[in-house]
Amino acid sequence: MATITPILWTAKRDGEGRSPIYIRIQVNRQRALVSLGEKALDNEWDENRGRLKGSSDRVSIVNTIISDRVAALEREAARRKLERQPITARGLKESVSNERGAKADFFTHADLYIRHLEQQGKVYTARRYRNVTKHLRTFCGGPLSLDDITSAFLRSYKSHRIAERGNKETTVVSHLKAIRAIFNRARNDGAVRPGHNPFADFRVGDPSGKIVRLTLDDIERIKTVVLRQDSGVSRARDYLLFSIYCAGIRFKDLCLMRWDHVVSAGDGRLRLDYTMSKTQRNKSILLAGPAQAILEKYGDPKSSSGFIFPLLVGYDLSDENRLMSAIQSRNALINKDLRRLKETAGIRISFSYYASRHSYADIARRAGESIYDISHALGHSSIKQTENYLDRFDSPALDGHIDRLWGG
Repeated sequence: MATITPILWTAKRDGEGRSPIYIRIQVNRQRALVSLGEKALDNEWDENRGRLKGSSDRVSIVNTIISDRVAALEREAARRKLERQPITARGLKESVSNERGAKADFFTHADLYIRHLEQQGKVYTARRYRNVTKHLRTFCGGPLSLDDITSAFLRSYKSHRIAERGNKETTVVSHLKAIRAIFNRARNDGAVRPGHNPFADFRVGDPSGKIVRLTLDDIERIKTVVLRQDSGVSRARDYLLFSIYCAGIRFKDLCLMRWDHVVSAGDGRLRLDYTMSKTQRNKSILLAGPAQAILEKYGDPKSSSGFIFPLLVGYDLSDENRLMSAIQSRNALINKDLRRLKETAGIRISFSYYASRHSYADIARRAGESIYDISHALGHSSIKQTENYLDRFDSPALDGHIDRLWGG
């Protein structure tokens, strides 16, 4: 049977003292080496484990590449044995050694990156990237070389998603950004040939499609329409309005909002003080009068769950995957209730919970608030989203900004 062992080939050190990592295949007295295209210093290599030491991002990725390549060789050896085919060191090497091809396959790097995101606890992003690669595999119908990702390929994929699959431009832009992130990760890992960058002359950008936002008149209709108390539609209205009044709270943050995030602002007023899940940045925002009125309708600050809004009650939240599934399920239900709200309130446009962020931003802009103040209030981590981002908007200034919009 074949013996498959990761090794550090110290006989071929480069000028920096780094040696290449190989997978050594031995069948009887025959040997073959499979290059991984990676190098390491002697003190970085664990000879007993056949892996790099440490826990950095690079170590995690290289060790995953090693494990995947060893597993592929072992599977091929087992298949040949089962089918009574000859097993040779060279034959096993050739089964995976399309070495440049394996290293340059987009989906190989996508799977590695997704696994890395899962290990980092970024479950939602990993799930989204997995969905994107699933659709891309269907489009390609087979392997996809990093060299084959060109600006023409990206334009073709974009047209396919919009014209043939009926996706909105916002969805397609999200797909393209995920592809770009995976491609850039592969480039950082040295898998992309020098000078190859299909995104240099292909602008992913922000979608040019219509952004859904509610006007002040729409919001007034939503506020005043008569609904049955404690109905799903009534609660969905509260969630939407609370988000608008609080500068566009993301849905995950709304679900996880706890009573201990509500603190005194003095003079009998309250503020929200919490860490945004997407950016891990702190957000401290004064609760305007209408927001406090909504808050007073919900529960007891001493409730057992600790959550302000009853969005996750009854769900299994024991790990990140279950938490994300619960949040996505609730988001879908809330958006369904908002569609009913649209009809009842006589709103012309269709909207989802996410429209609360766009609505807040548009109303604030029309009220004359600066782009920088709006950027800070939304909690953007990139200036690309709000033209220019300046981290100068402190809580007292934000308090006045909220008061000017909604009143005390």
